[in-house]
Parts: sequence; structure tokens; C-alpha cells
Amino acid sequence: MPRTESAAGPEARPDVGRPPPGRSDRVLALQRAAGNRAVSGLLQRTPRYEDGERERSRSAPGVAVRSEPGPVVPHRVHLHDFAPGSDAPRPRHTGLLSALLTGEHAGSRARVTSISGHTDAVGEEPVNRDLRDRRARAVASFMAANGMAQDRIGPAAGAPAGAYLADNETPLGRATNRAAIVELAADPQPERDDEPPRAPRARAGFGRVRGAYTSNRHRDRIPPRVMTPVELDVTGLDPARGAVTVAVIGDAGANGSVTIDGGPRAEVHGPERLEIVGLTQGMRRDAAGLRLVAYQGTGLLGMSDPFSVSAVPHSMDMTLERVVRPRTTDSEWGVIVRHRWQSDSGVLADLDRIRWREELQNVTATGRFFFIGWVGVEQGADVRGDDAGVIDTITVEGQREIDGRIVTHQVMKYRDLRNDGDAWTPIRGSGYRMEHVQRSAFLLGTGMLHELTAGKTGQALNVHGLDSSAGGGQIVETQLVSAFD
Repeated sequence: MPRTESAAGPEARPDVGRPPPGRSDRVLALQRAAGNRAVSGLLQRTPRYEDGERERSRSAPGVAVRSEPGPVVPHRVHLHDFAPGSDAPRPRHTGLLSALLTGEHAGSRARVTSISGHTDAVGEEPVNRDLRDRRARAVASFMAANGMAQDRIGPAAGAPAGAYLADNETPLGRATNRAAIVELAADPQPERDDEPPRAPRARAGFGRVRGAYTSNRHRDRIPPRVMTPVELDVTGLDPARGAVTVAVIGDAGANGSVTIDGGPRAEVHGPERLEIVGLTQGMRRDAAGLRLVAYQGTGLLGMSDPFSVSAVPHSMDMTLERVVRPRTTDSEWGVIVRHRWQSDSGVLADLDRIRWREELQNVTATGRFFFIGWVGVEQGADVRGDDAGVIDTITVEGQREIDGRIVTHQVMKYRDLRNDGDAWTPIRGSGYRMEHVQRSAFLLGTGMLHELTAGKTGQALNVHGLDSSAGGGQIVETQLVSAFD
């Protein structure tokens, strides 16, 4: 069966996303920079007129009509991350389109200038040419079925082969390329001679929807059952139009759900700090499909970046399980500790979709440990985040009459399976410094005496680019061994 998603090379790539002639290079750069976002933002083009170019029609008293001003193009909407081989819009795509259709693009002035479908570089081009067309037509069909007149929807077709929106070397780049792009426009309204200057259009901007323990490597997320403050900035409000309603879109069961100031929506009358609480966690492998949206009447004022509801681990701690004493010349010695950690939701069971492991780097190795060298390794199998604790064996092999010292740095890292596109992320509060030291001396009447010290201490570290603050606990154990039995 032919594979889907096109394999055309970059040499066939046109200049994707180029605006109409006359748009500045600055706007083009902004538009391209926004290419990996679900909505690239409000990119308006205001028509310019030379002196004498504006003409006034007296066909209707008090009405001034611009001469061939052309349409205003207020939105380019990027619907990224279609399922591989599928033309069906995801719930977050339909939620975003529904918000636009019921907001500022509702009414007879709104229209779609074009819809283009895109694929990634996986698969055969004939199959993907059809898939690009089907994605564009599926979006057009959804918009027609949800209130936009068919004659207001422009051409819907697949983009040319090789018209990639991002690279195809990473999962995130391929997800960006599995897309449909919708160009929305509004026909200009005639100006009245006696009309007073219009007030600036109302707008709303949301701060990041991020829990306190969210790493910079992690997508926006909040934990369940914990209040997360989110700043809402609102400008240009017309009090006569009533309060601003803040709601959430994309809150299907697969994406999780939230409350806003204790309910499904909130009403505000200006800038405000919202209290967002996650109710249920997302269940999909890519659950970052929630957005906060702000309306006044039927007009969409703004929306947040996408986010998810998922708990993450933090603040590792440790206790001593036992000291390992060497039994023979070559047997191991050191300490065994038990690690525990916390969930930022306060409930360890919420970490059932978290997997973590350790990252190690030897930074000092002398004497009998020199053969180990300067090593950096990723250790062990994945640990479930909802485990009650895990044993860490910190031992080295014994050798008679050979001294030495080794220091190893350790940082724990996790992966959130509810946000499968994320890289491994360091657990905050999981940095540890481990040290083993062997010193030997010959004592008359006693013979060789070996002092063996093993320790592990919390310390802020960077291991292979993974930064973490200090983990909790300090363990140092020294044992004197007169001979290896």
C-alpha cells in the first residue's frame, strides 16, 4: 500500500507564505517567524493612497466610497499537525475555526480567499498530492457547514509539491508540515462623511498558561487541581457592548478540561488576573490543544497559545537504604539510597504518563578510577512517574591497595507522554554530586587499612545541557576495612 506524505525535495519549494505585492519585508519576516504557531496573528495591510487617489461617490448622500482599495487580509490561520495520512481536522482545528466563524469573521463581509493543504516529506508524491487536496477541501467543507456561505469560500487546493512550511528532519517539523492554511479576509466598509473617528478595535492578550514547575523545554501546561494565574490584558473596550467573556476551546475529553475563575467561563470588564484550574488531564499523546479565548459580544478579541493539563515531577529527595561493605578483593562497596519525588499536582498518581531516567557524567577520575575516564552516559530504563520510590545503587568495584577518587554528576530527566513531541526535560530539584574515595595505608601490627568513602549530595548542575537545581538530601558514609576478606 503506498505510503502517505510527500517526498519532494526542497529544490521544488516555492516561496511559501509570500504576501501580496506591497507588503513590507518586516511583515513577511513576522509572518514566517509565526509559521510554527497555530495562528500566526493579526497581520493587517492598510491600503495606502496617493494624493487625489481617493474619490467620493455621491450616489448615496453622506457616503464616501474608496476607489478600488482592495480587501483587508486580517488573518492567516495555520492548522498544523493533522494525523499522518488523514484529511480530518483535529478537534483543536475545528475549535479554532468555530471561534473565528462566530467571532470577528461572522457576517456577510467575511470571506475565505484561499485554503491550501500541505503534507510532510514522508511517502510517495502521487498519494500526497491527493492528500493535500483532501485536507484543503475538508477545511472548506467544515467552514461551509458551520455558517460561511459557499460563495464566500475561495479555492481550496493542495499546495505544490515541496511547499514545506518547516524542515522534515524532526517530529515537530513534520507535524508543522501536515497542515492546512486558511487565508481569511473582510471586504472594506464604506466610510460616512459624518461618521466620527472610530475608536481603536478592542483586543485581548493572554499571558503564558504555564504551571510553576514547567521547564522552558516543555510546552505550555498546567497541573490538575492547582490554581495557575494567567494575566489577561484588554485594550480598546467599548463599555456599551458589555463585558468580555473568557472561555476555553478544545476542551474535549482527549485534551483535558479546565475552569476559569471557578466556572466554565468568566466575565471581565478590563485587564484581570484569571485563576485557571485543570480539572482532568489530557489523554492523548499530543494533548496540547486547549486555548483560552476572549469575546465581546460575537467579536473574538484574542486567544492564548495552546496548552495542556498534565502533572510533572519535581523536587527529588533521598534516604539511605544501607551501606555496601566489600566482602572480597573485587566486590563492590558504596551506598544504596532510595529516591522519592513530588507531583506538582500534589497527587503522585497523576504522573502515570510520566517516564523518567537519569543522565550521568563523570567529571573527575584519578588513580584506580582513571580507566573509567571522562564518561557521559544515559542510565537505565524508564521509571514510571507514579512509582512510590526507586532504589539507586551507588557503588564501585573494590581493588586491593590501589587508591583513587571519582566524582559523578547526576540529573534526572522526564518525558511527558501527554505531550509526545517534547524532548527529555530535566526534573527541577534533581541535581546530585556523587563521590567515591579510596585511601590506603600500611599500619604496623594491622597491615593494610583501607578508608572507603561514598557520598551523594544535592547540587545545582548542568549535565549535557540539562540544567537542574539541587536535589534534597546529603549522604556520606565512610568505612575502614583492614583487609578484603
